[in-house]
Parts: sequence; structure tokens; C-alpha cells
Amino acid sequence: FQTNESRFFETRVLPKENQLYKFTVYDMGEDYGGVRLSINDNKIALPGVACAEQAFCVANGNSCSILYRRGNSASIPRATVTGDPLGKRYFGDHHFFLESTLVDLDIVELSSEISSVSPVLKATTENCLKPVAPQYYRYTTSGTSDFIVIRLVAVSAHAWINLGHVTHGWGEWHCDGRKSGGVCETVIACKLSKSSTYYIHVEGSSHEITVFEHTIETADVKFGTSQLVPKFATSPYYAIHLNDVAAVQSDSMKSARIKLTGQVLETWVTSKKFGDQTCRIPQSQDVFRADSVSGNAFTHLIPACHLPAASVADSLVVNVLRKFHRPSDPSCLNYDVTVNSEFVETVKVGTQFTGAGNGPYTVRRNPASEATSLHKVFLGGLTDNDVVFTRVSSSNVPVNHTVWKPNYVLAPNNSLCSANCFSPKQAQGVSWFDVCWHCGGGSYDTVYVEVAATEKSDVTLVYNLEVVKRSYVPLSSTWSNHELRASTRDLQFFKYDNFDRNVGNSFEIMVTSGLGVEVEVYPTDCHRREGEDIASQPITYRCFPNQLCDISFPKRSNFGSKSTKESIIWSDDALRFVVKGYNTNFQIRTRTKEELCNPITDYSLMPTCSSHLRKEEKAWGTSNSTWSAQDLWASDFASRLVEAFTCPVADSCKCIPISDACTQAINSFACEYAFGTCSSDGFRLNARLSYCSEVEGICGASFTEVGFGWLDCRHAYYSGQVVLTDKDNCDVIEGCPSIPEGPTPTPTPSPPPPKPTPAPSQEEEDDTGISLAVKLGIVLGVLAILILVGLIFYFGVVSPRLAFQNAMGGEGYEV
Repeated sequence: FQTNESRFFETRVLPKENQLYKFTVYDMGEDYGGVRLSINDNKIALPGVACAEQAFCVANGNSCSILYRRGNSASIPRATVTGDPLGKRYFGDHHFFLESTLVDLDIVELSSEISSVSPVLKATTENCLKPVAPQYYRYTTSGTSDFIVIRLVAVSAHAWINLGHVTHGWGEWHCDGRKSGGVCETVIACKLSKSSTYYIHVEGSSHEITVFEHTIETADVKFGTSQLVPKFATSPYYAIHLNDVAAVQSDSMKSARIKLTGQVLETWVTSKKFGDQTCRIPQSQDVFRADSVSGNAFTHLIPACHLPAASVADSLVVNVLRKFHRPSDPSCLNYDVTVNSEFVETVKVGTQFTGAGNGPYTVRRNPASEATSLHKVFLGGLTDNDVVFTRVSSSNVPVNHTVWKPNYVLAPNNSLCSANCFSPKQAQGVSWFDVCWHCGGGSYDTVYVEVAATEKSDVTLVYNLEVVKRSYVPLSSTWSNHELRASTRDLQFFKYDNFDRNVGNSFEIMVTSGLGVEVEVYPTDCHRREGEDIASQPITYRCFPNQLCDISFPKRSNFGSKSTKESIIWSDDALRFVVKGYNTNFQIRTRTKEELCNPITDYSLMPTCSSHLRKEEKAWGTSNSTWSAQDLWASDFASRLVEAFTCPVADSCKCIPISDACTQAINSFACEYAFGTCSSDGFRLNARLSYCSEVEGICGASFTEVGFGWLDCRHAYYSGQVVLTDKDNCDVIEGCPSIPEGPTPTPTPSPPPPKPTPAPSQEEEDDTGISLAVKLGIVLGVLAILILVGLIFYFGVVSPRLAFQNAMGGEGYEV
């Protein structure tokens, strides 16, 4: 294959628990820059793309290998081989050989509290001892402990730990001796699987590895007190249960501050029971550490929304790893720990107001420079379908607002929801938060809204506040009427939970009064919204009065890709719509499949495209008004293309009028592009390649040359360029042709072929085309002879005589 081209491979063999994949690529030529081998899990590997290339190696005139396995036991790695990875732009062919095998590993069995020292020596066939590297271990838990500790002692080694099967350079837990002074410990508690096998891969220098099993020791302390916790004898790990947290909380907007002092190496806070750091309470990792003669002081500050609700019997658990006793430590070293816990105010408020979940109601604060108010609003239990809508309006001084969660029971299966206690500051006056923020499930029924002035002012701050609970309205194929009532921005919320990606879909909005609306489309999956890149942002549309606004999903090519923000949203199975505006009335509905493809019934409404459309085909649209709008768009699009082909450069002096044939070709292309034909599933097909090729051929320039490079005929999205078929050799868009029902008709026997006609005789050929050719040849031959005689006479007689006359200066002598 050529430079920068790739070949894609998939292995379909599942390994055993003790096996790794080994991929080896051999570069078969030394002259063309080598090849790059890329590996990814369950998806196509893309060279140089961080999220799509988990491992790689480069072979240039030699070979390279990758040991690979990660993820769950059903993960299937995929390999990609790319030519010229060194970027030297060679122009020859690349040849390679790719090999994939399963490797059986020699795995060392570990026992509790018995250290294994590496390197392990293994006897070879020549009776020599050879160190085994890298090293793989496994340990099976007893089923009676609360947690296990894996200790790695090494100066420059790294360990990866995984449950259920061996991995290479990857694990759900890891321990890096390079970053912990040569000794690191990994605690597995939250996800401890009893009577199960954990596999460990160690890479690096010589090391010592030990596994310990423990039952946790606990101490009970009442929250809000200061208490001395004596040392424990058996395990360096223990848990301090801070009980009655909710019962003694005086204000649900106060945070919990926990301070430990003593010979403590590390500490973290979990909820309800002892656990490792993977299940610590979010934001409890904000630990302030101060070393002193008496030991270390750790301070945890836990925001109010991560504390247990008042109606729940819960506790905070302070997990403690005490300092290891070393032989050099004095015998009188005190390992007791002092714990202090209290509530502290972290949200500075002026006056706290309590209001019902409606509004708007007017708030006054004097002076505005100190006007920070905290509003406590009861909304009732919030479900997955509810939206918290907040609006601050009619403010005489610029303000922003922040929405806070109260304390609630953590949602253990929703890490995204558990991560945010309050919203970013909202400067536009309107905010909304659905289940992706408030968690739902009836976790709590109250929210707090903090309103603060952003400028210093001596006047009295006056504003209207509205905090309400709204719900997503399900969409259907029937028009539903809605109103955006306020003179400031208002919002309405809709959902579509039956999004079938196997058929075409359309969401239609008609603004019946007002200035128009703005529509944002979100995926339902919260984790698809959490990033800052373009793929995590909503799609935004603007709809104007008396014009059908069509938010369509007409093409199969939208599925699966993350290269644009549209595709990542459309690939969800359910959608959320937010319609924004003010003093506006609108209608909204959905259309699917057969409703989207119809024959055009009134071509008089389409003056531009009526003569360019194929009347026997269905067009993508729902009504004459839809097609009228598409005709207007095609007319404008065609005029811009005509202008571009007339003046392909910026200098207007070089504009050359195009031919009528070129104009007609452009009009046909614009109509094909605007309307599009339909597949049987309601998908809008891309413009056909023949229309594009006709424009570039007749007009004598490519779309790229006239400034419309995105329409270039070399792009793959034109239909008719390639035919994609499935395993049954059927078109992936149109499917297989239908087979008529009933008995198979008996084929009619073909009639016998006619007898061949005898060839004409030589005499009969006299009047055929052959005799005409002979006659024509004779005529041409006679003409050639006459021309030749004339040339001889001219150059042999006339020309010498003229030359003689010119030489003598006169007419010459007559002979």
C-alpha cells in the first residue's frame, strides 16, 4: 500500500485468564519509511490519535512487537498498520507482514503476607538460570477479609492490578514505586471481590511484592467533638466513624471540617463504611497537611451537598493509614490520633430568605454593594424528568446567581451527578439544571439560590426571583402548542425517548407569533455533556416566524462519528430539546420514516427547481410549504454558485460570463442538493455525483477553484460514487430488492437461435461499403498524383526562371 495509507485488522480469538495478545509487524522493505502498528480496544485504531491508539510501535526495515491486553475479558483488540510513519513522504509501495498470537505467561502465585522477590530465575532448556521479566503475579482472596493491601518495594518499578485476568501495562489499580520513595501500597476495599483472583503485572527494576488481607478495626466518635483515638495493634489501617452527622447539623448550607493530628501517613473520607480512595467522597481529597513535631495534621473540608440528609441515619468514615514503625523510631513514639469535627460556614450570605417554589417575587437588599442573599426554595422531590428553572430579572444593579444542592444521599452509581455541589455563576439571569446535575430519584426536595451584585453601588438592590420545577414534555407526531410568556428569556423543555436510528427523523417547529425561538438539542446521556470540546456542546438552531423550522436527521452518515458536535448527539437513543425565547408562541412535533418522503404535488410553487427535478422520484419533505422553502434555498444557492463560477477570483476585472449550459448545470445541481431523493427508510440521500461532475465538466472549473471546496466532486459523500453493500451483497441504503410472494413462476423456454445468414459472394460485394472504399481510394490517389506533378513543375521550371530574372534585373530572355 502507499504512503500514509492504512490497513485494518481484527482478532476474533478470546484469550484465557493467563494469556496476552502479541502483535508483531515485519517491514518487508527498507526504502520506503517503514510502517506503524497501532492497537486499540474494541474500536478501529487510529495512528497518533490519543483516544484511539492505546499502544504502538514502528518498524523500519525490521520488526516490532506489542504485548497487549486490558479492559474486561470480552475486549477484542484491533490493529492498524500505516505506511510511512516517519513522515518522509516516500512514493513507493509498502509491504509488511502482520502476525498475531496468544502468549501463555508464567505467573507466580502469591500467598498472604509472604513476600516474593524479583527477578525470578527460570531454568532454560540448556539448564541455565535466566531472570523472568516482565513479572506477572496472581493472588486469590480468602473471602473473609474487609480489604487487601498490595505492597511494592522497588526504586523504579510500576505495578498494575486487575481483577479476573492478566493485563499488560494497564489495570484498574496501580502502584508506582518511582513516585513514593521506593515503597507504595494499594488498598482494594470498595470493589473488593471476595474469593476472586487478582492479577499483577510489574515492570521495571528488581522488587519485592507482598499481599496482606485485613479485617478493619474501627472507632466510634460523635460528630462535633474532639476525641483521642488510641493506636491499633494489628493493622496500620483503621476507620474512625463520625456518627450523627445529620442530627447535629444546625444549617444545611454549612460544610463539615474534620481535622486529624498524629502519626498519620495518609487519610481520606468515605460514606458509611471503610473504603479505598476510589470511593472517597467527592472533594474530600481537598486535604490540607501540616507537619509538626507531634506528627502530621490533616484537614478535610466536605461541602454541604456531600453530607448525609437529615432524614438518613448515616456516618462519615475517616480512613486512616498510620505511619509505619521503623527500627529507628523511638520506643516511646505515640501513635494515638486526635480527631476534631465541626460545621463551618463556607457560603457567605447576607440575609437568608425562604420562598415557595414559584414566583416571581421581589427581593430588596440595601446597600447593593453588600447584597448577597441566599434563598432557600422548596420544590418537592426532584425526579429524572424534572428541571430546576431559575430566573433573576428586573434587576437595577448587575447580578449573577449560583444554584446550590442541599445535602443529599450520594448516588453511588452516578459519579457525574455526585461530583458537583453547585453550579457555575450564571450571569445571563436564567439557568436550568436537569437530572445530570440534581441527580433525581427523590434525593432531595430543596435547592438554594445565591444572588450577588457584581458592581459596587449605594442604591438599594431590587430584583425579581423565580425558582420553579418544570418537566420535560414528550414529543409526538401531533402538533402541540406552547408559549414563552415572559418579557425576559423563558424556556420550555421537551424530550424524545423513541429515537430510532434505523429510520429518518425530523423535528418541526412553527413560530406562530413573536420574534422567533432558539432551540438547543442535547443527548440524554449525562456523560456526553461533561466535556469542554465541541462534541460535548449542544446543537443550536434558530427558528423564525411563519417559516417551518426543520431539525432533521435525514442521513445515515451522521451516526457513530465524534468528529462533529452533531454526530455525538444524534448517536444517543433519546434526545432533550430546550426552546428559548420571550413573548412567543410556537408549535412543535416529530415526523418519521414514510411521513418524510413524498411525491411533489404542486410544481408551480417551485419556479426554480420544477424543471430540474425527476418527477417520478419522491423528495425528502413533508408538504408543499417544505418544498417551497427548499426551492427558495436552491434559488439563492444557485445564484451564489453562478457568481462564484463567473468571478472565480477576487479581482472583478477578471469576471467572465458563463455559458447558458453552465448556468443550467448549476441550477440542476442546486436543486438536487436542496431536495435530495429518499431511501425506503426515510433517509435523505446525498446529492448524486453525476450532477457535480456535470457542473465541473461544463463550467470548466472545479468547486475548489471557485471557493466552494466543500462541494468538490472528489468528496466521498456524493451518492453514486461507490455502491456500499452488506454481506448479502445488498445496498446498505436501499436494502435487498423485495421478492414477490407466491409460487415461483416456471421459466419460459427460450426459442432456438436463428440460422446464420450466409456471407455474401465476391460479386455481391461490389455494391457494399468495401467497393466504395476502393473507389474513394482511387480518386484520392489521382488527386495526389496531380498535386505532385504541379509541385515538380513549379520547383523545376517556374521557380528557377523567376530566380534568373531577379538576378539579371529584368524580365530575362524568352526561350
